[in-house]
Amino acid sequence: MYYRIIPALLLLLIFSTAQADTFSYHYLGVFKDDGDIDIGRGQTVDVDLIGITGSIPINKTVFATASYADGDIEDSVDIEAWSIGLGAHFPLNHTTDFVVGISHSEATLSNGSQSFTADGEDISLGLRAQVNPQLEVFAYYSIEISSSEGEEDNNSIGFGGLINISPTVALGFGLEKSDDFDSTTINLRVYFD
Repeated sequence: MYYRIIPALLLLLIFSTAQADTFSYHYLGVFKDDGDIDIGRGQTVDVDLIGITGSIPINKTVFATASYADGDIEDSVDIEAWSIGLGAHFPLNHTTDFVVGISHSEATLSNGSQSFTADGEDISLGLRAQVNPQLEVFAYYSIEISSSEGEEDNNSIGFGGLINISPTVALGFGLEKSDDFDSTTINLRVYFD
């Protein structure tokens, strides 16, 4: 069912022409992610990731995204993850954008000679709002559709903010809650426009 949405979303992204000048979709950032995976029976394991992320505009509305992260679970299982995607933003007014995105991601977990790779697609809907020239807030809902056998689809919600410490640099903080993973993220973002 979700795969019927993808071609429609791609056509919407390609042929849309709206533009808002409030937000930049041309940036490079680094992040630190601290999360907990629910492994059942009230138990969780700690996940720590450090990564790099970026976005580059394709036209006035559409942008491409990519990210890479490396880390571990409980200091014993290594994680390497990446994603690539497309998004589009549509101004609701001069301080708020509606943002849609679709991406493909892959994560590999390894412990010595054993490894497991999971992949899937992610469809997200969100809002970016400029509270004042120094503060941006955002919120989103996302559906991850697993392509790996035996893996379940996952729903998540997230919110956070970015504080502009200069015209080209921002510090960010975010929280995400999903079906089986909760995380806190801090990031540094450098804008290029």
